Amino acid sequence: MKKKPNDCAPKRSSQAPLALRLVALLCFLLCSRLLPAQTSPLVRGTVSDEEGNKLQGVSVFVKSTGRGVATNEEGVFSVPVNNPEQDTLVFTYTGYLTKEVPVKGKTLLNQVLTKSGTSMDEVIVVGYGTQKKGDVTASISTIKSGDISRSTAVNTASALVGKVSGISNRTSQGTPGSTTNLQIRNLGTPLYVIDGVIKDESQFNNLDMHDIESISVVKDGAAAIYGVKAANGVILVKTKRGATGKATINFNSYTGWQTWTRFPELASAYDWVRATYEGQVNSGVYTGNPDETRAELEKWRTGYYDPATGEDYRGYDWSQYARKNVPQNYVSMNASGGSDKVNYYVSLSGISQDAVFKDFKYERRNFQGNMDAKITKRLTFGMSLNGRIETRDNPGLVGDDDYYGARYGLYRNPPTYRPYANDNELYPNRLPDPATNHALMSKDISGFYDEKWRVLQGNWDVRYETPIPGLTAKMLYSYYYANKRRDNFEKSWQAYTYNPATDNYDITYTKPDSWLQKDNENVEENLYQFSLNYDRTFNKVHKVSAVAVSEFFERKSNRLRIGQSPAVSNFIPVIYYTEKTIQYLDDWAAEYATIGFSGRLRYDYASRYYIGFSGRYDGSWKFPTNKRWGFFPSVEAGWRISGEEFFKNSPLYDIFNEVKLRASYGEMGDDNIAGYADYAYVGGYTFNQGAAVINPNSGAVIGSQSRGIPITNVTWITSKMMNIGLDFGLLNNKLTASVDGFYRKREGMPGVRTEALLPLEAGFNAPMETLPNTDMHIGIDGMITWRDKIGAVNYTAGVNATFARHRIGDRYGEIYFNSWDKYRWATQDRWANVYGGANTWAAEVIGRFTSQEQIDNYPVIHDEQGNRTVLPGDFIYKDINGDGRIDGYDERPLGYGEGLPYFTFGINLGAEWKGFDIAADFAGATMQTIVLDLEAKWPFQNGGNSPAYILNDRWHRADVLDPNSEWIEGRWPAIRTVDIWGSGGSYRRWNSFFMNNTRYLRLKNLQVGYTIPRVLTNRINIERVRFYFLGTNLFSFDNMRSRGLDPEQGSRAGFDYPQHRIITLGLQVTL
Repeated sequence: MKKKPNDCAPKRSSQAPLALRLVALLCFLLCSRLLPAQTSPLVRGTVSDEEGNKLQGVSVFVKSTGRGVATNEEGVFSVPVNNPEQDTLVFTYTGYLTKEVPVKGKTLLNQVLTKSGTSMDEVIVVGYGTQKKGDVTASISTIKSGDISRSTAVNTASALVGKVSGISNRTSQGTPGSTTNLQIRNLGTPLYVIDGVIKDESQFNNLDMHDIESISVVKDGAAAIYGVKAANGVILVKTKRGATGKATINFNSYTGWQTWTRFPELASAYDWVRATYEGQVNSGVYTGNPDETRAELEKWRTGYYDPATGEDYRGYDWSQYARKNVPQNYVSMNASGGSDKVNYYVSLSGISQDAVFKDFKYERRNFQGNMDAKITKRLTFGMSLNGRIETRDNPGLVGDDDYYGARYGLYRNPPTYRPYANDNELYPNRLPDPATNHALMSKDISGFYDEKWRVLQGNWDVRYETPIPGLTAKMLYSYYYANKRRDNFEKSWQAYTYNPATDNYDITYTKPDSWLQKDNENVEENLYQFSLNYDRTFNKVHKVSAVAVSEFFERKSNRLRIGQSPAVSNFIPVIYYTEKTIQYLDDWAAEYATIGFSGRLRYDYASRYYIGFSGRYDGSWKFPTNKRWGFFPSVEAGWRISGEEFFKNSPLYDIFNEVKLRASYGEMGDDNIAGYADYAYVGGYTFNQGAAVINPNSGAVIGSQSRGIPITNVTWITSKMMNIGLDFGLLNNKLTASVDGFYRKREGMPGVRTEALLPLEAGFNAPMETLPNTDMHIGIDGMITWRDKIGAVNYTAGVNATFARHRIGDRYGEIYFNSWDKYRWATQDRWANVYGGANTWAAEVIGRFTSQEQIDNYPVIHDEQGNRTVLPGDFIYKDINGDGRIDGYDERPLGYGEGLPYFTFGINLGAEWKGFDIAADFAGATMQTIVLDLEAKWPFQNGGNSPAYILNDRWHRADVLDPNSEWIEGRWPAIRTVDIWGSGGSYRRWNSFFMNNTRYLRLKNLQVGYTIPRVLTNRINIERVRFYFLGTNLFSFDNMRSRGLDPEQGSRAGFDYPQHRIITLGLQVTL
């Protein structure tokens, strides 16, 4: 439990415990490097590239034993061999072709490695296995560690923005610790697999991105090998592991400052008061004296203040509570290395991020430990441990979202009020909405909200190389435990009003009873997996690979929560049981299990022709026994055209050195069905639901309620994915590209039969069942990369893009009263932004009224009141049906869909020169619509403040208090104070002016670094020292700037917590 704000005990140190552990780990590993090496015949040499540059970190190992080392900063290696006459050395290095060299008794072997260009020999993770990148026929995008970690994001999904083709993501909320909405091809939430184990989105996002070696994004039917949960694609994560060689210790730390990218500038006190009177005049309800009003406005303009009389016209800028330059800090240390028997990777890290609001903070501590040990020649043991402690620490505000309350207060608090009565910080001022006063939003006054996650994930596996060549067996056990504890203490407090006549601070508001909640949740998961993997090449051209997997998964969870109001004390956050104050005491428990059997068979002829089959026989606990099982197959094929002799002999081969055509088809399941409750196929009654019965003798008898008709005719949605792709490389693979076209159709989407109507007396509705409902997703994605060198400068430039649209197909039994209802509200056979439930139907603005004369003579009624309430500057709408009036019949679909954009893209640039390096990631999107509403649309929403541009850049009279003065043009309509013009007014009607078809290009990351020459760092036994600058969200080009909103925000009111602009300075050290 977090200590009370007034506790005199020292505050927790977020860095000290971690620092001590890192120092201890460092000392241990430094000592381990002093242990004597084994004595065996040695082969020495130097490894360099084609231009003679020495390569550090090249893995050099003996093929027969796996024993090996890594080259040092001079490219030198020395590796022990058992049989110098027969052993073979293998040289591997990222971005270079793997090379095998027979020793043949030599003691000196100097080697030159060739760049692979497209890294076709690079091994990437696929479903339950690995493949060489050049042999992949599925649609899979990959990203490596260096590109992933080039970000200050606290979650993994945000680090991928703009870097991977096929991924659509949008960071609509920037609250500390928040995540990015990541989808593959706009299909929905994907399946996450971490080190071969299926996990949830939270576990993925809370990995330390520096511990990730690679991420593979499976976008097509190849995901079918994961069965009933893979309909939206699969994210495969591989964490870092040790490599044979000396121990390497890496330290990385940065400290930075952050502020909001963009938030609307709110109106000043003068502008707000002036707009209030102006709105009254425009609405015809102004009853004041113009001269007195002008005198008052002048005081607001000058900020007049007289302490003696209590006259205070200073106003207050509430955005001061959205602080600037709040900190974000990160520190990590990892160690890796190994021998021919054991390799390891161990990492500790910590990140902390403050919010722009005081006392709001997020912290996370991560541990990653991976080990592989060769027990015998054929038996290998592997272990992976991942843990985290994640904390959200906020003031205890009313409501479920503390950040919302803080943001809402910026708008809700009128600028004519100040936070403290008479500016005395002992007395929070009484505002129209007392709870929105930021002066109360501190732990000392309002209480606290403390949420803590403790998570541990462990994988243990045993791999056995059978006597059958190419056949490997593997058994894996995974255990996951998570504990989530929430303590929410909302104190009671008072707000005051200063009385200058008596010099007293009168209590004018008391918050209702205090609230104390304790919530404890536990989750435990077990996974048992057995797999066989076969991989062998016959006669050098026939390569056969196969995988067979069986999995059993179980999950158990329980939750206990208790709420008390009022709490025992404002100073003791402990629950004391009394029957009258306990608001609820709930205990939940749930468990489920799944089982599945997967397989893949693949054939490759001479690295030219590929064909593969995979499938999964899967069962889902969500459905009745006769609807529980299904088989999900897929097929993929490829043709490397560049491997054909006719192509090699053609003039095209001088330009195109790599051309491969791919195609795939797969069927996946989706058991994540909206509106379908757990165990809905079970009938009976739910205890403690419905009305209770009062028995005169025994008191209340707790009621039970029918669960409704059991849902026995529902099963998973079937998703059918087709994909065609082309990979090619030009100019010795300096230019590489990949493009994919895809089409997904979902069938059997559940619903309720419209003809099945039950009487209200039944107490429940007709059950959901699988119906012949369909929808489709169609699109294209691709990437293109250029890698080259000019003199001593190595540089890269890449572009990736994704276009995806959603179309609704068949809909069972839609019923409409007339042709208009069908046109307006139908969903069948429509794009998702056009169907009846979409928010893009609006009246089209074709101009503005410029004079009262034009309004009086205009033939089309706009306000349903004979244009009586229309003013100059109001919108002129298109009369679609020509009936002489504007109403709902004139609405048409005018925008793109809300949510994820249809088209996203990224630009990635990088260069290196003599120790200097620079990299930039741009992310952009277009073809999405944000519909402005509430505070972003209407003046004085809920009596609060408004964006300054709404109250200032508007149509208004030259003298706002004179109804007869001339009108001056502005961007926004004339201000009204009261809603006297009904639903047809300029602000009320859903129209194209308030629909923003957003487009943006954002500099997501900019990193500039300098590595000190090794000739200097070697003198102090340090391999590498690098200083770097890393900036995130530094600027954007977009069309939302005039509205003061971040282009990625998704709230119609503009209430989303904006993303942070972050500037950091960092240090990396390698020992």
